Amino acid sequence: MPRANYDPQKAHDYYERTKHLKGRHKGSGKPDHKPSQAQVASAQQKVAQIEAKLNHLRELLRAKVADEKKSSSASKKPTQADRNKAAKDSKHYRDTHKQQIKNLQKGKKNGGGTSTSSPKTAADMSASELRSAISRTVVQLKQAINNAQRLRGG
Repeated sequence: MPRANYDPQKAHDYYERTKHLKGRHKGSGKPDHKPSQAQVASAQQKVAQIEAKLNHLRELLRAKVADEKKSSSASKKPTQADRNKAAKDSKHYRDTHKQQIKNLQKGKKNGGGTSTSSPKTAADMSASELRSAISRTVVQLKQAINNAQRLRGG
């Protein structure tokens, strides 16, 4: 049902009189500022540091795997004499360190250990821990590279 007061020509004339065309703005939706040389250099430096860390971890992993291979091929099953010696040494340690052992057990029962655990260094990690550290470092490296490329505009 058409409206009685609607005049399409009149509506069109009103639109033509009141329209305000704005046009397109060049580069709309992108940041207007360019990163400084210091920001780009800092991002590139961070990438270089992470790459160096990754290379260091990979070298440690190679050495660790080689050591583990060497020790596993050279290891032999302990003999009865080895087991007896280990038991004797263990008993001697327990006898000489009774109070320390009691304190450690008491600390564990209370929910906390008396020894402070410092973060492991890469040299102290096992091969599997090194692999996971390498994968975390690779993720950091990818993020740093993406950030550096974004700052360069590439």
